[in-house]
Amino acid sequence: MNQSVLLHICCACCSTSVIEQLKQNAFSVTGYFYNPNIYPEEEYRKREDDLKKIEEYFSIRVLRESYDHTAFLSVTKGFEQEKEGGERCARCFELRLRKTYETAIENNLSFFTSTLSVSAYKDFDRIKTIGIAINKDCFLAVDFKKRDGFKKSVELSRQLGLYRQKYCGCEFSMR
Repeated sequence: MNQSVLLHICCACCSTSVIEQLKQNAFSVTGYFYNPNIYPEEEYRKREDDLKKIEEYFSIRVLRESYDHTAFLSVTKGFEQEKEGGERCARCFELRLRKTYETAIENNLSFFTSTLSVSAYKDFDRIKTIGIAINKDCFLAVDFKKRDGFKKSVELSRQLGLYRQKYCGCEFSMR
């Protein structure tokens, strides 16, 4: 059975092993690039540009949203000084996952999920809690870093010549 999933993609390098795993599990994958947290805009464009390689290599379509950093700043206002992984990050995850869910519904896709969980630096339980709160029936709660998911993403990224950033994306994670 082939089921559809909208995959929120934080960056091309993190998407590689996730797309591979979803396809191996008979999912029809549509990518979704919505990351108003990324700063500066030049960084956003670098990550967005690499999506072309992902589309071609995996034969998937990637939907893209316009760059709107103010959306991120408005939901994280007052939490700028939080340490990485704190409430600011939870608010950022919620913003992006909610928009991913809404876009999945608009495009008649069965499920939504995110590449965020492939990162060794992201708290899967927090991502899972947020996704389930948005819609427990549609959120595909998978910890993509399991079974060497992160390691495989690094290897595939290298093979595809993908840009690999040195920080999560927001100006607060640059510190």
